[in-house]
Amino acid sequence: LALGGLTLVILYATPKVSTTIPAALMALLVGTFVALATGVSVPLIGEVAQGLPTLQLESLWHLNVSQPSFIISAALTLGALGCIDTLLTAVIVDKITETKHQSNRELIGQGMGNVASALFGGLPGAGTTMSSIVNVKAGGRTRLAGVISSLFLLAVLLGLGKYVQYVPIPVLAAILITVGLDIIDYKGLKEVVKVDRAESAILFIVLLLTVFVDLITAVGAGMTLSVFIFMKKMGDIGEEKIVLFPLRSLKIRKPCDLREEFVLPQDYLDTVYIKTFTGPIFFGFSHFLIDNVKQLPTVKILIFEMNRVPYLDQSAAHALELVFEYMQKRDIRVLLANINPQPLEMLRAVDLTPRLIPAHHIFDDIFDCVRWLEEEFVSGESPLKPRVI
Repeated sequence: LALGGLTLVILYATPKVSTTIPAALMALLVGTFVALATGVSVPLIGEVAQGLPTLQLESLWHLNVSQPSFIISAALTLGALGCIDTLLTAVIVDKITETKHQSNRELIGQGMGNVASALFGGLPGAGTTMSSIVNVKAGGRTRLAGVISSLFLLAVLLGLGKYVQYVPIPVLAAILITVGLDIIDYKGLKEVVKVDRAESAILFIVLLLTVFVDLITAVGAGMTLSVFIFMKKMGDIGEEKIVLFPLRSLKIRKPCDLREEFVLPQDYLDTVYIKTFTGPIFFGFSHFLIDNVKQLPTVKILIFEMNRVPYLDQSAAHALELVFEYMQKRDIRVLLANINPQPLEMLRAVDLTPRLIPAHHIFDDIFDCVRWLEEEFVSGESPLKPRVI
């Protein structure tokens, strides 16, 4: 305990005296020297394996493939854990160094290293937060720091291991304690009480699962809960933004070829409503929109203004299909205006157009849509009779 306390004092005092020598290195050297000089009985690291490994290709021929599901499951688990650990470490280092890592390069390099390690009978590895933080705190900011760290480990295998075995475990424990304290996001913890309760709950659930179960389970549970909460919030936003307004209240600057006033009568204008979409469309959106339409007994034509919908996936297309089918049963015509290329292609791919939305009910913009309604009404093809002028 005294040795660990001495190490902590050195770790926090060294940066105030000099920044030339890394605090962790100074604490490691002084703590080890004190333990050896005083002869105090403390647990040591112990003997470290030395020597270069040999190729283990012959073990591949004796690989038990009778249970492929077990092998694949173990491989995927180790791979996922390694990726998560590496990316988590990279994000933490980015925050400290104010840099941006390249995820693909990190994972490709890690994969190549693990393949080489497996050929020599080694265990899969990944980026470790503790050693990375120690490296950064010691002044390592470039790739050279990682290279030197690897060369030092190689030196341990080739001969330095007989000296490393005398390092006291309390000294290492003290160093890891300071590293753990540096990793804590104090600012984020202060804001936990201010953010949404659901997000705070996810944080504590992941924390507890990490401590009492394992990292894979914690990350999986956290991601799953985050997805559900995100979908719930997006659905709530979509519900709030479902606003239908009649065509007569449309305030737009008309092109010169449009009349200053609609030639449509007031009773006709009250039957045409416009829905402007903003943001993503989710599956649950269809029920909210249908409920809104039910509250408008006079609606005969519904214009969907979709300029702000850049992307439409299959679930969103299915939500629109439910809406279109309901409108068709109610004899409500649906017109599409300002639809972007990708959403239009998706509607065609799932056969919503022309099956439910004829091609002549799709317009480049709201002006064309209004002009078409006026021409249709004047020509007498509208479901409502034109007024006599």
